[in-house]
This record gives sequence, structure tokens and C-alpha cells, in this order.
Amino acid sequence: MLEIKNNLKTIENKYWFSLFTTHKNMYTNKCEQLANEYEKLDEYLYKYHYRLK
Repeated sequence: MLEIKNNLKTIENKYWFSLFTTHKNMYTNKCEQLANEYEKLDEYLYKYHYRLK
């Protein structure tokens, strides 16, 4: 019975680690997407500012 609990615990740990890794990757990707969007916006505003002059 102890082995069953250890196996279950290992399976749960693998599941939670996998879930954590997935969410971490999603968060990292979303941060990179936001950084790219802000960079594009910054470039657009910079060009727009100099067009007005």
C-alpha cells in the first residue's frame, strides 16, 4: 500500500510540474508578445511625432 501512495504522489507531482511548466511557458510567451506590441507602438508613436514636426 505504501508503494501505491508513492506512485500516486509521483504521478501527482508530474501532473503539477507539467501544469506549472505549461503556465510558465504561457506567461513567458504572453510577456514576449506584450513587449513586441509595446515596441511596435513605441516605434509608431516615435515616427508619428516626427511627422507632425
